Amino acid sequence: MKNYRFKFTVMVIMIILAGCTGRFYNKVITYDDEFRNNSKRITRVSLRSEEKRTEVNNAKIVFEREFSSGQGEGSPKAYFVISRSSASFRIDRIGFMKCGGQKFELTVVEPISEYKTEYETTAMSTESSDSTGYSSFQMSDTNSSQWFDEKFVIDITPDMASGIRESDGVTFRFYFGPIPATYILDGKRLEAVKGVLR
Repeated sequence: MKNYRFKFTVMVIMIILAGCTGRFYNKVITYDDEFRNNSKRITRVSLRSEEKRTEVNNAKIVFEREFSSGQGEGSPKAYFVISRSSASFRIDRIGFMKCGGQKFELTVVEPISEYKTEYETTAMSTESSDSTGYSSFQMSDTNSSQWFDEKFVIDITPDMASGIRESDGVTFRFYFGPIPATYILDGKRLEAVKGVLR
C-alpha cells in the first residue's frame, strides 16, 4: 500500500511541475529593467524537429524585443537551444528562415555547445512476511544519457520581422554537418511571436 501511495505522489508532483513549466510557453511577457533602463517583450516556444529518427532533437526558442527609453525599439533576437546527440556534428554557421513566400539567410551568432549528462535511477523493493519469517529484496538500476545543447542567437532584421508578422507559418532550417533540422512555427506559438514583434 505504501508503494502505491509513493508512486501516486510522485506522479502528481510530475504533473504539477509539467503544468508549471508549460505556463511560461507561448505567452508574451513584458519586463521592465530599471538597471538597464529599458523594457523588453519575450516569448518562449518549444518546437519539434520535422525530421524523424535523426541525431538532432527539439528546439527551445526565446524571442526578445527591447525598448530603450529615448532610443526607441531595438532589433529583435531569437535565442535558440537545440538538443543533439553526442554522435552528431556541430551546427553550421548559416541557416535559413522561410515565411510569406520569402527565404532569408540566417547567421548563427555566438554558437556554444554544452555537453550534458543525465542519470536516472530506478529502485524496486519488495517485502513479504509469512509464518517462516520476514524477507525483503531491493534492486536499483542507473541509466545515463549524454547529449549536447547547441545554443546560439539569431538577429531578426526588419524584413524578417515583417515577414513573420504577415505569415501563417515560419520555417527554420539549420544543418548539423550532413543532417538537416527543420522547425515549423505556427498556430499559437506563431501568434505569441507576433505579439513580441508588434
